[in-house]
Amino acid sequence: MDGSSWLGMDTHFLNDLFGNESKLNRWPGVIRQVDRDQGLARIACSHDAGVLYALVVDDGVEWIRPERRVNLLFKETEVVLSPCGTAPWPGSFPAKVVSVRHGRILSEVVLECAGAPLCALLDSAVEKALGIRDGLEVDAWIPPAALALEDGEP
Repeated sequence: MDGSSWLGMDTHFLNDLFGNESKLNRWPGVIRQVDRDQGLARIACSHDAGVLYALVVDDGVEWIRPERRVNLLFKETEVVLSPCGTAPWPGSFPAKVVSVRHGRILSEVVLECAGAPLCALLDSAVEKALGIRDGLEVDAWIPPAALALEDGEP
């Protein structure tokens, strides 16, 4: 992946505390709207889960335009979870907990969202406070500054 085909984050992955390479979430999407102002772009992208928003520096990348297929990339440490029906943020979407690996500091939570897998690493205190368990329905959100876009067309 080079700078001409992705926007929004560095590609330096974390090694998670469970001994595996970080699981970068990667979902297919389509750009629906691009709002530009003062060198920034807020990009609305559709996915089966709903609309996700990316906030990137607008440096005139040619492929950032409506109806363009993209890959939505985000780190598992950037996934925000809240009790079902309580997320106040635009771009939040429902998800269901599939599995939890409890850690003393971090917990790995695997979710299903509109048929797509979603991996999240949460502070274990937050995981416990939310009562995260298999089968629990939650709201998920990816902060716009944490969502990177990769050109999805050949």
